[in-house]
Amino acid sequence: MRRLDQILIATSRARRSVRYPDYYSREVHLSPRRRYTSEAPSSQQKSTPTEPKPLSPHVAFYISFGKPIASVLAITAATYVGLYFLKGKLQEAEDNIEGVSKGTSL
Repeated sequence: MRRLDQILIATSRARRSVRYPDYYSREVHLSPRRRYTSEAPSSQQKSTPTEPKPLSPHVAFYISFGKPIASVLAITAATYVGLYFLKGKLQEAEDNIEGVSKGTSL
């Protein structure tokens, strides 16, 4: 019974550490470089507001034109598939008509 309790406690700790990364030991989160006393803690460095990075021209193009291009491609693909199947149906109907007319001429 005691062993079962230990296993349950260990698994609950493992689940918590997976769900909430704050439960991991602090050594895992520290950067590999050496910290000196003259440096400010990382929490103070993160609190300063930073300007957002400017977008590259490629990203700006796809943000503004990505959805219209995708919709045109989707409509084109749907039209192609529709016409392909329509052609197959019409050919099948034409073959049936030719077969009937050939059969009656005998």
